[in-house]
Parts: sequence; C-alpha cells; structure tokens
Amino acid sequence: MPTELLQSNWALVLASITGFILLVFLLTHFIRASARGQLRRFRKVLAVERARLRKAAEVVAKAEHQKSKLLEHAEKVKPRHLREASEALEDAQALAKIAHDKVLVAENHLRRVILEEFPPAKHEKLRGQYLPDRPRDTKPFTF
Repeated sequence: MPTELLQSNWALVLASITGFILLVFLLTHFIRASARGQLRRFRKVLAVERARLRKAAEVVAKAEHQKSKLLEHAEKVKPRHLREASEALEDAQALAKIAHDKVLVAENHLRRVILEEFPPAKHEKLRGQYLPDRPRDTKPFTF
C-alpha cells in the first residue's frame, strides 16, 4: 500500500520535502536576524577578536624579550640582527594595534546591536554582561 501511495502522490511528497527544506532555511534566517541571533553572532566575533589581541600581545612580549636579550649583548651581536629584532618588534606592535582596533570595532558592533535591537530597560544589563567596563581610550580610532 505505501508504495502505491508514493507512486500516485510523488509530486505531493516532492513538494512536501521542498517545503520542509524551505521552512528550515527560513527559520534559520529569522533566528539569525533576530535580536538574540545578532547578539550571539557579534559576541562570537568579539571573542575571536579578543583572542587575536591576546595572541598579538604575546608576540609583542616575545619580540620585546628577544630585542632586550640582543641589546644586553650588543657588543657581540651583529648590527643586522639588532636591526631585524627592532623591525620585528615594530611589526608586532603594528599588528597588536590593528588587533586592538578590531576589538574596538567588534565592541561597537555589539553595542549597536544592544542599543538598536533591545528595549531600553535591558540596555544597562546587557552592556554590563557583555561589555565589561575598562578605562576609556582617549586616542582617536585609526587604521
């Protein structure tokens, strides 16, 4: 009986499968576009950017340590090695600055989602929960 039913109603089964796939697609789209979905997405972006900033800070610390070790023995080290260590430190600092700027951008996106997508009664709670207070950076934003 089921095979006869499938043979006679194959178009209905095919339309049902297509409709189900479309329903799942639309449901995931609306979940991502919702306020909570946007908040979740930008929280993930912020976490990734903070991890990159931590790694960049570690690279800067390593480059500073390398340069200080070379400077301790400056009379025994080739000038080319000192210059390379200085350039490596400058590069690491530049990458750390870029990573810091990306964290600021991600925090601003998260702040925008909180302000635009949630009612004012929840703003302070969400900012306190997802954007911890830290001293404000008075330097202008640069690339």
